[in-house]
Amino acid sequence: MNFSWYDCRQPPAVTLTIGLPDGAGAFRIPYATEAAENPMCPSTYRSISRGPLSPAGNQWPYVEVEATLNAPAEARPGTRITYYVTLRNAGNRDYDMKPCADYNEGFNGKQFLAEYQLNCVSVSTLKPGAQVTFEMQYDVPAAIGPATRDLSWFLLDGRLAGGSGAWAPLRIT
Repeated sequence: MNFSWYDCRQPPAVTLTIGLPDGAGAFRIPYATEAAENPMCPSTYRSISRGPLSPAGNQWPYVEVEATLNAPAEARPGTRITYYVTLRNAGNRDYDMKPCADYNEGFNGKQFLAEYQLNCVSVSTLKPGAQVTFEMQYDVPAAIGPATRDLSWFLLDGRLAGGSGAWAPLRIT
């Protein structure tokens, strides 16, 4: 189960209550998190979106992580491409990568049809100034027409200052 919650109200929620089926009571957990902003709300707006009811909380100040993407110059519809994403800790505090964050990928910063979990088990912590590169694979949709598009990749981790994303031009032939 993936969980998404958008709340534009103030003050921010402090407890999340989930009603259990068949009148079996309620499940309450602390809600001590801020995450990505949503442009649908009229002012500062926070949301969480991650696997089963996580993240449970974020530490402030947030971590600054920069992403760069190295992709092939062209691809054909219906093929799988391999590309590389490098994450660099641009801040002054450690980035504890566990639990491994989710990411999404797609064209032109849109059309994200799925979220995946980054395989960061071997990394654990990214020290300030350190970087790590991940090999990624993307299935180019078979129905996509020829054009140059931006292959977009975004790290979905509410612990990051301003988020982290990258893109590279990919010519569909």
